[in-house]
Formats: sequence, C-alpha cells, structure tokens
Amino acid sequence: MKIIKLSSSNCDVYSEKLAQYIYESVKNSAFEKFCTYQEAVEKYSELKGYLQQNQTISHAAIKDNELIGFIWAYKYSFRDDKNRIYVSALHVDSEYRGQGIGEKLLQKVEDEAKRLGCSAVFLHTEAFNDGALRFYDRMGYHRERVQLAKKIGYDFQKKDENYSNKKEDVLEGRILSINSEFVFQHLSKLANMYLDNVLAHIFTEGFLYVDAVKKMKDLANYLDEEKAYTYCFCIEDKIAGIVWAYPYKFKDEERLYIGEIQVNAEYRGKKIGHQLYSEVLRKMNELDIKTLYTHVDAVNLGSLKFHSKQGFRDEVYQMVKAI
Repeated sequence: MKIIKLSSSNCDVYSEKLAQYIYESVKNSAFEKFCTYQEAVEKYSELKGYLQQNQTISHAAIKDNELIGFIWAYKYSFRDDKNRIYVSALHVDSEYRGQGIGEKLLQKVEDEAKRLGCSAVFLHTEAFNDGALRFYDRMGYHRERVQLAKKIGYDFQKKDENYSNKKEDVLEGRILSINSEFVFQHLSKLANMYLDNVLAHIFTEGFLYVDAVKKMKDLANYLDEEKAYTYCFCIEDKIAGIVWAYPYKFKDEERLYIGEIQVNAEYRGKKIGHQLYSEVLRKMNELDIKTLYTHVDAVNLGSLKFHSKQGFRDEVYQMVKAI
C-alpha cells in the first residue's frame, strides 16, 4: 500500500471509486439520508475543480493499483483563527479498516498543514460515532465546539438533581416578543449584550462593538422580513435577557437555530434563560418545527450544563489538533 497525492492529472483514474467513497462517507452520516449517488458524482467534480485551482489537499491510499481510501482537506478559517486546515472527508474502504490507513492519510494532511505554516487541523464528526471519536482522540484531536440539538417533546420542566423549581429561584418579569422598532430603540444595550456573548467564545478577540451594532441592525431587518423571532426578558425598564432564533435547514431537516441567548450577569441563576427558551419552544410548536439547535464552545461548561438542563443533547463535535 502506498499514499499518493491526488492532482487534477491523476484523479480521473480513480474517479468512480472517489465518487463511491464520497457517497459512502456522506451516507454514513445520520443527517444525509437523502444523498444520491449523482450528488456524490457532482461532489467529485468539485474536488477535481479545486485540484485544478490548487485550492485543496487530497491524498489517496493505493493498493494493487486500486484506490482503497482518500482524504480531502482545504484551508478554512474558524472565527479569528484564519490559518487552519479543514478536513472535509476521510474515508477508508471497509475491507481495509484497522490497518492504519486512516492514520497515514490524516498524517499527510497534518504534514502539509505544517509546511503551509497553519495553526491547526480541524473537522467534524457526529457525537454518536464512537469509532470515529476514538480514532481522532488517538490522533491527538480534542473537542473544541459542540453542536447541541433539542427535540420537541422533551419535558424541559422535569426535575433532576441539578434543577430547582423553587419560587425563590425564579425571577419574575415580562417577556416581550420584540420587533425592529424595539431593536433600534435599545440598540446600544442590545449591541453590548451581543458583544459580551460573542467575546465569551474562543477566537473572537477581533469582534468589536461596531460589529455588534451591525449584527443588531441585521437582526432588525430579519424581524421586518419575518425571518427571525426574538424575545426579551424585562424587569421594569431593564433588559435582563434576550434570545433570538431563525429557521435554518440543517441537512434534510427544517430547524430553528439559536443565534443568541444571553442573560446579564446580575440576573443569572434565576431561570430567565429557561423562561426565554420556553417562548422559543412555543414558537416552534406554532411553526411545526421539531428541532432546535445551537453551538457551544467545549470549554464553556456553564453553557453546556445549562443546555443539558433544557433538554439539549450532543449532536456533532468540532475536533481540532494544534499543529
């Protein structure tokens, strides 16, 4: 077995197998149930185009002149970290798994990332894929970001050892469904809340107040176009918390995505986030949308715990390895 670098001049020799592996790789994902082989063929054409433009890194494992595995990666940024390599696909023929071929292919990409002076290699894998998680753990990757999903039907008010419904733990206030006029009336406050939310994430040091203002103006436009749903928790004339969400198609499913949920520090621990999510769930029922999802940095243990209490479960992990 040998590893070769794929190029626009040699990839057509393996075109059928590459399309097949792209198809199998996608079909192994729980979120791509309706992928067709023709779509995989089109994806191969994209790969060839990127190879022609020298915009991708791809290697193949060859045995007896037959393709038995491949990897496809390219430069892609994550927030302020602009100097990364993203692994889009890594697939080894089922007959040859467990022989270290995946390790060799991934090592080729890591070596290329080092040569290019990149900071890290990253990728995504489903939370249920125990085999893939063990493989990437062994290769030195760790979880950087978690995609969380909540299915309608979970009893988000059920009690557990970490949850309290005591009256003194719940802060009462008004929950408003806000419009663009409200956003512009409270633009500075909402922008600062959004800025605090963003800066709590990793690799966001370059995000500025002016960026937050622009984001809030964009939100106002989405509200006018009925492309977003936003709720504020108010105590007298103060905004204590906010949540906004918008419809987004994830793979083959219509979902609602949480763009921001933020509670001001002095009001945390009073179930405001829980009450805001209750409004989002009511909107989901109205829209007949069955899944709510969002992303949380793996280091943000407080947010992960909060979302677990709301009935969210791990769905996809972003894995990273510093180079």
